[in-house]
Amino acid sequence: MALPASARTAQDITTVGSCDDCEYSTIQGAINALGDAGYIQLENQNFTEDITIPAGDWTISGDVFDYDAVKIKGRVTIQKNAVVEFQYFNLNSTGKRYGMVIKGEATVKYGTVRKAGFANIYVPKSGALTTWELTVKDGNGHGILGTDRGWLDIEKATVKNNAKAGVRSNSARKVRLGNDCIVAGNKTGLYLKNHDNANSEVTSAIFKNNHVGVYLNNSSIYLGGATYRNNDIKKKVIN
Repeated sequence: MALPASARTAQDITTVGSCDDCEYSTIQGAINALGDAGYIQLENQNFTEDITIPAGDWTISGDVFDYDAVKIKGRVTIQKNAVVEFQYFNLNSTGKRYGMVIKGEATVKYGTVRKAGFANIYVPKSGALTTWELTVKDGNGHGILGTDRGWLDIEKATVKNNAKAGVRSNSARKVRLGNDCIVAGNKTGLYLKNHDNANSEVTSAIFKNNHVGVYLNNSSIYLGGATYRNNDIKKKVIN
């Protein structure tokens, strides 16, 4: 199991990049060598690769002082039974159907996911996503998509300028937006389909400059913390 930051030493950190002291040149090479757990520190540079993270306990981190210094072009897949922190990065998924596919549990924070074709972040059955200080933008489809009992806990996120929904749930287990989320400039801010879960809620989110702020299709959710600004349609409900 990966050690907490307070207990980690230089010997516990695996470095990846083109520097002379880096242990591996690719992220996937480091993951494959470690096997089922590790803390991987990325050099400030560009990486072009698709990444698959297997079952185990993982942290993959860029530069804490510059969220944009590590640029990854490709797709990230987090497999079932993986528990992952992915942080301090800029992921460009141009040409990919998905930017991140989360089948395990992932905390994605201090970064950007952008420009995927169908969904920047896709959380299918068994998957669970938690965000913090994350920007999800400029997708040709959905920003964040949860389906088939996926779990979406979206905190302190900006989801903007996606061609379809900023956040969409098709029968997800949970959808929560809190801690001042901003959902802006999407076709639909929040779209729920066949969703009826008493644990789901919007506790603090601004929906602005979307075509539709919130769209409920045979669905319900607590919206007490929703604020609406300059949407063409504030809320649409179909039962």
